[in-house]
Amino acid sequence: MIPIITHQIQENSAFFQGNPEQFFSKGIRSYLIERLWNDDEALNGINIEKFRRTFVKTINTLISRRNQGAGGTLPLLQPFDLNFKSLKFIDDKNSEGKSGIFTVFPNAAMCPVCNHYFVISKGKKCGHDSSKKPRQVTFIAVCDECGLFVPLHRASNLLSNCPGCNEENGLSILNWRDRNDFATYSIKCHKCGHVENLIIYFCNHKKFQSDDIPLSLNPPRKYRITSAKAGAVLHPYIIVIPDIPQEGELDRNGRRNTDARVLAEAINEIFGPSYDESVLYLPEFRSSLENNTQFWALDKIDELSEMLGLDCTNYLSWSQEQFLKIIKTLLKVGYNHIKESPNPDKIKTRFGLYQIQDVLETVKAIDYSEKDLQGDFLNSSSPTRIPGSSSPVIRNAPLSFNENYDDWIKSQGLIGIRHISNINLVQAMLGNVAGSTRRDPIIFSPIYEGKRKTPTVYVRQYQTEGILFQLDHEKLINWILDNQSTIKANINLSNIRNKDEITYRKLVREDPHVRIHIETLLHTYCHLLIQQSSIFTGLDNQSLSEIIYPIQGSFFIYSTNAINIGGLEFTYDNYLSDWFSKVFEFAYDCPQDPGCLYDEGGACIACSYLPEFVCERFNHNLDRATLRGRKEGTKWPSYQGYIR
Repeated sequence: MIPIITHQIQENSAFFQGNPEQFFSKGIRSYLIERLWNDDEALNGINIEKFRRTFVKTINTLISRRNQGAGGTLPLLQPFDLNFKSLKFIDDKNSEGKSGIFTVFPNAAMCPVCNHYFVISKGKKCGHDSSKKPRQVTFIAVCDECGLFVPLHRASNLLSNCPGCNEENGLSILNWRDRNDFATYSIKCHKCGHVENLIIYFCNHKKFQSDDIPLSLNPPRKYRITSAKAGAVLHPYIIVIPDIPQEGELDRNGRRNTDARVLAEAINEIFGPSYDESVLYLPEFRSSLENNTQFWALDKIDELSEMLGLDCTNYLSWSQEQFLKIIKTLLKVGYNHIKESPNPDKIKTRFGLYQIQDVLETVKAIDYSEKDLQGDFLNSSSPTRIPGSSSPVIRNAPLSFNENYDDWIKSQGLIGIRHISNINLVQAMLGNVAGSTRRDPIIFSPIYEGKRKTPTVYVRQYQTEGILFQLDHEKLINWILDNQSTIKANINLSNIRNKDEITYRKLVREDPHVRIHIETLLHTYCHLLIQQSSIFTGLDNQSLSEIIYPIQGSFFIYSTNAINIGGLEFTYDNYLSDWFSKVFEFAYDCPQDPGCLYDEGGACIACSYLPEFVCERFNHNLDRATLRGRKEGTKWPSYQGYIR
């Protein structure tokens, strides 16, 4: 029997490719990740409560789409259903330690002498020389309808009882004319020599025959045979959110304090997990609360305002920072009193927490998430240079540039390019996508662990560098107007009078047709930059990743390595113009054109596709025509290009 082993995985690829039920190869064998250990210390350093609702909202959206479009039966989750883990990384491949439990999979092998197929745990029975090591059979059967995968013998008549001599598991000898074509395979009884074709079964979408609830309600589908290797069956679904400390979350030395964690805990405990902390920053939240004169007449508001040096009789003229300071203080102090009080309702009334909850209820449906909030901070934060601070160190311009920099970025359709040398990122592995990521909807499943099948999210936090690219809002609106016949917006675009950021954000937030085309434009622009980055940054495109901010009209390219080698900063300061020249060279002339532009929808491996674990959208929503244009008369959308 081949033993259970432990496996050490490098940090730069582990998070993307090391997840439960994923495969990896070591030597000549294929292994399945059964379980991963938790790094308690790393987990304790992440403000889980701040992101819990964001994670569950994304997971439930994916489950709902799967259930509706793929006949799924997965239940929706509640925020407190989630368990969190942080991967236990091994610092050095030669060091002692383990990061999880990994077992041989498929648990099947074949005699090198007679092609006798057997289950490893049961041993081979053909009687041939045991000194000749058997070859593991790495073929598995996958259902593209429900995502189930099983060893070859579970999905075929292989190892069936022989109809000729009734030998148990007699049909065990594999033969073939073409090893890569399963239509040419036959199986033979190891006892009487009876031969028949290998028959691949249909999947009934049940992980176990006794399952009452199938993985899909769609009709049975024939299994597809593939090799057990990373990315062949499962693809991790990962989201990334910057975690930038806000006002009041830093001490005098610029180090992060515990205020953010306390605030997130207070919101969850007072109001429950239905309210995202980001809504506190919405103008609509402030406006609605300001109209509640009874709230501002509370004694506690007057008391806390005096403590913070604020005049509560003049709250309408407060800055946003002053407004948030009183609200956050009210929540944190109120929560501390609630924990110690035998009458929480009385405390909530005295602190106006019921009134805050009423306002939260009116604004929670607004499409504004923690990701959007962090995107706004990245775009609007003032440039700063405070080495050692937890605040991002931001620069608005390279150290040197041969041309007029403002004129140059405008010619690229941008209003700003910001380098951030120390951004804090939280990555969350929410689950797995089974089968093809090109399918719509994708077959998504959360990661269920342990005997209780607890939905588990893996999180990772690290600091790295990145570059933020912000497109020109006026030019974006003009692009939307130029492409009305393609976008088919629900909003009446003829009513647009102003071409500013507010108008742009309203269009993207309120019209899904506008949003999807804007996402395609931003996503394509971002991919072309990443695709051409290795020439200048010294980082291959597997070491970079992306965050797309449709509402802000921007995108963020960052290094996935926790060890910052400064490749993006070096390019930002020395080769920015050359980098963009290379990008637009590919935007206008892919090596696969005209096939890429007119047959493949303006995206292919030669110009814009990236490794799937790099792309937050699995290479969907890409089209170079959004940048360079494409005439009508093809099966793909026609566009007036953003850069012409």
